[in-house]
Amino acid sequence: MLAALDPEASLAYLSHAIDLNPDLAPRINPLIRSIRSSQRSDDPSYPFVSAGQLLASIEEWSLAKVALSKAAELNPEYAEAWAYLGEARQQVGEDGFADLEKALLIDPDSVAANALMGLYWQRQERYDLALVYLHAAARLDALNPAWQAEIGNTLGLMGNLSSAESHYLRAVDLAPKDPTYWQILANFYIKYESILRDKGLAAARQAVILDPENPASLDALAQMYLLLEYPHIARRFLERALAADGSYPPAHLHMGLVHLINGDPLLAFQKFSLAKELSPPGSPTADLAERLLETHFP
Repeated sequence: MLAALDPEASLAYLSHAIDLNPDLAPRINPLIRSIRSSQRSDDPSYPFVSAGQLLASIEEWSLAKVALSKAAELNPEYAEAWAYLGEARQQVGEDGFADLEKALLIDPDSVAANALMGLYWQRQERYDLALVYLHAAARLDALNPAWQAEIGNTLGLMGNLSSAESHYLRAVDLAPKDPTYWQILANFYIKYESILRDKGLAAARQAVILDPENPASLDALAQMYLLLEYPHIARRFLERALAADGSYPPAHLHMGLVHLINGDPLLAFQKFSLAKELSPPGSPTADLAERLLETHFP
C-alpha cells in the first residue's frame, strides 16, 4: 500500500518482508529496485509511475491505479502516467479511455500510449483501430518484439492468419534467444491448429531448448503432441512441466486430457478439478476445466 501512497516509506517494509519470507524476493526485489532508481529523478511523479508499473506487473491493479493517479496529479503533462492509469482503470473494471486519449494528446509519439490504446480497442473488438495504434507503437519502438507479437495476435483475431504468422515470426527474429516469443509463436499454431507438424512443433521445441524448465514452454510442446495425437509423448512433457511447477494450472488441465484419452476417468476428473482450483476464476483455464468437468462428469 505504501508503494502506491509513499514509495520511499515502503522500502523498509518491503525489505523486511523478504527477510521474513525469502520466497517473496522475486516479486518484491524488482519493486524495491524500481523505487530506489526512481528516487534519483527530479520529477516528483516518476516514483509513483515506476511503482504503479511494478505493482501492475504483480497484478496489484487497485494499488497501481492509486499510484498512477497520484503521478498524473503531480505532473499532468506526463503522458505515460495517464496511459498506464488508463490501463489500470480497465483492469479494475472501469473504462480508462479518457486517460488514454489524454496521454495521446500530450504526446502522440508515446510508445506506451499508442500500445495501450491499441490494447483498449482490441478489448472492444475494434481490431481495425487496434492495429492503427499497435503499428504506431511498433514504428516508434522498432526493436521491441512485443509489438510485433501483439499485432500478430490482433490479426489472428481478425482471421488473417498468414499476416499474423509473419508478425509472430518477426517477433522471433527480433529476439531469437528469448523463449517467450518462441512460446508465443507455438501457442499461435496451437490456437489455430495451423502448420502443427513442422513449424508449430519446431517453435515449441525451440522454446523448450532455450528454457527447458519453463512450465509454460513444456506445456505448449505437450499441447502440440496432443493435437498431433501423440498423448504418450505429451504426457512426458507434462510430467516435466509439473515437476518444474506443480501448481501450473494448464499442465494439470492437459494432463487430465491425457488421462481421458488413456481411459482413466478418475485421474482425469482429479486433474480437471485441480486445474479449476488452481486457476483464477474466469480465466481461460478455469473456464475450460469447468466445461470439461460438466461434459464428462455431469
